Amino acid sequence: MKCEMCGRNKYPCMMPYAPKTDATCIATFEREMQLPPGVKLAGLEFGPEGPKLYVDASNADAETLRCGDIVMDIAAHKVRRGDRDVHLGPTEFRLLRHFLEHQGRVFSREQLLDSVWGADVYVEPRTVDVHIRRLRKALNEDAEGDPIRTVRSAGYALDAVTSQFA
Repeated sequence: MKCEMCGRNKYPCMMPYAPKTDATCIATFEREMQLPPGVKLAGLEFGPEGPKLYVDASNADAETLRCGDIVMDIAAHKVRRGDRDVHLGPTEFRLLRHFLEHQGRVFSREQLLDSVWGADVYVEPRTVDVHIRRLRKALNEDAEGDPIRTVRSAGYALDAVTSQFA
């Protein structure tokens, strides 16, 4: 399958994403290719045969996800924040896992519904707010800094929080 814009390759064309920089191309390819968790594009080169991708899969089989003081053990289905266990329901666990796999990225309610609940399930978009509130309550039990960032008119993201008193 050839690109409709440049006819060179089977990947989405980078031409609409000006200026064409490595960071822009890598972010676009990661988004378009839907790489498995832990797999990131490490580099991208354009040549006569089309783009050459360099993949970093060093964390691909990791059973532990981390962000700041939040640690998720996927195999044991456990979450810790600092030195305490965090008890989450199944939806909050999937939501946190999604955020941990895509740290810093802002997701709209609709994107979270598709990723966490699935595209074939109908749930009101405001349901996301309820589960974000439950996740925040569980994570911030001991007045730690809130790792979930609300981006007005855009959605939610997970950011590493060091300490609110430091």
